[in-house]
Amino acid sequence: MSEFGRALLEKLFTFSCHGVLLELGSSQLTKGMSKHYRVWSVSHDLIKIDKIPKVKYIFAPRVRGVYDERALKDLPLYYDILLITNKIGRMSFFVHTDKFCVDKPIIIVNLEDEDFLVNIADKVKRQLTIYGVNGKRFAVI
Repeated sequence: MSEFGRALLEKLFTFSCHGVLLELGSSQLTKGMSKHYRVWSVSHDLIKIDKIPKVKYIFAPRVRGVYDERALKDLPLYYDILLITNKIGRMSFFVHTDKFCVDKPIIIVNLEDEDFLVNIADKVKRQLTIYGVNGKRFAVI
């Protein structure tokens, strides 16, 4: 696991060790996270579905740039952490916020637009903190 992955995992452990992690956007982090969490991964990409045996996948096709709302009915009822790993995940969370537990830690990686992150934090009425490791950054809301 990369130094960035280790730093991210260390931050996740401050919230929950070995709980349920909901990931919006399958990523290179999925496999590493599945060693420590029960991972549910939402993906619009069929190629990424069912790649890692321990992960529960939800296929969510894209509709107007976000996950199809109908697929989000299959989200787990409970999870400890929400990990958002791509732009589609960020946009989907923003558009469909009512489908998610906003009282749980929200970790966002692959940061592109800090103003949009501020909008997400404002929408869920939570503080935004950005961390950096070797030029890569992640946010915690």
